[in-house]
Amino acid sequence: MRTRKPAMFAVAALWLVAACSDPTSPGAAPDQYQRPPITKETLLRGLDREFVQLAREVPGFGGLSRRADGSALILLTDPARATAAKQAVAKSRLLRGIDANRIDFRTVQFDYVTLTDWKAQLRSSLDVSGLVFLDIDESANHVRIGVEPGTSHELVASEVAKLDIPQDAVTIEDTSPIRLTATLRDAIRPTLGGLQIAFIGAHTPPGFINVCTLGFNARFANSPDTYLVTNSHCNSVQGSVQNTEIFQVTTGGGAANLIAIESADPDYFSQGCFPNRRCRFSDASLARYVQGVQAVVGTIARTTVRGLTAGSLTIDAGQPTFNIVEKQPFALMGQTLDKVGRTTGWTVGTVAATCIDVFVTDTDIAMMCQDLVYSGVGGGDSGSPVFESQAPFSNDVAIAGLLWGSGTSAFGPVFVYSPIHSIEFELGEMIVTAP
Repeated sequence: MRTRKPAMFAVAALWLVAACSDPTSPGAAPDQYQRPPITKETLLRGLDREFVQLAREVPGFGGLSRRADGSALILLTDPARATAAKQAVAKSRLLRGIDANRIDFRTVQFDYVTLTDWKAQLRSSLDVSGLVFLDIDESANHVRIGVEPGTSHELVASEVAKLDIPQDAVTIEDTSPIRLTATLRDAIRPTLGGLQIAFIGAHTPPGFINVCTLGFNARFANSPDTYLVTNSHCNSVQGSVQNTEIFQVTTGGGAANLIAIESADPDYFSQGCFPNRRCRFSDASLARYVQGVQAVVGTIARTTVRGLTAGSLTIDAGQPTFNIVEKQPFALMGQTLDKVGRTTGWTVGTVAATCIDVFVTDTDIAMMCQDLVYSGVGGGDSGSPVFESQAPFSNDVAIAGLLWGSGTSAFGPVFVYSPIHSIEFELGEMIVTAP
């Protein structure tokens, strides 16, 4: 079993199950929608689901990662299947931005189905203090376990050994804790993604408020209402509906600043979760806009300057918005994503890990199948929309998900976000593009 110290996020995946369609109700109104039951089938989310399907179509498929220039690396246990793997990736409608003419191959030891099987075993039994994440590194063909510095690697290794997982299939590494990140600050109507919102939490001291970021606005096919989508932890109580009042830009001014009331926030589940923890697939909730408040679906505020660790908070008068033209269900390692948040503004970074199970520091919560990005983040950025530009310098974007947490790595700050694929699994299929 390998151990290493640097906190270098890579890529991740999950559970061995059959790749079948989700029992969802497309377009169902929020009051009618219920998250599908938690089963082995529904526990497989995002990129995990796609890669397991690829591994069943091309036996020996061991993972895929994308480089910044659009080229890609495919891992195979059997190099003779390179052509079949290339064809399968090329026809996938969910694997974005890959140049089929620039795919390299590397022979590896483990197929992806086997790796997901081992990860499933670890999830059901691994109960060690100091865990930060559980991952499959699809660029290196092994399972990764991240632990807080000072956690005994030997103790974790001994727990892994009980499951008869090969030592060379697992890497244990020190990494920083990942915490919830909840600390364009003007009152703006109609509302759009990226703006500051405020609420009073269940444990907020008198005289204080909580601030977050409005992720994006949405509608549902069978509902006349408009909803804002933000983090679950940007409500009074996380993981249940408390009819939290959402204000923009602050709670001051009372009804004049009240824009929406919490309406959907799925509870946590324990079936299929880690021992002694509660799980969800997204840190996301819905709030229904109150009558009379104008809200634009399909737009995110665009500021004047984009940065790696911080960007401008000033909305660009000449190009004030990004236009959401489609959804990006999940990302690939090496992909470039942006976010806009009320604290650090417009930042950009590289996807560092995908479909990673994250143990939220100082809680009993495990967030399953989340994505990580090397990029700046600050308190109050929770709820920030995460997106990909359709082309260089384009204002047309694909919405990727909602930022909810932050940490650090050997390369600087990282943010964690819930992919739109997982958000819609828990909240229902949304209309997020402009009419």
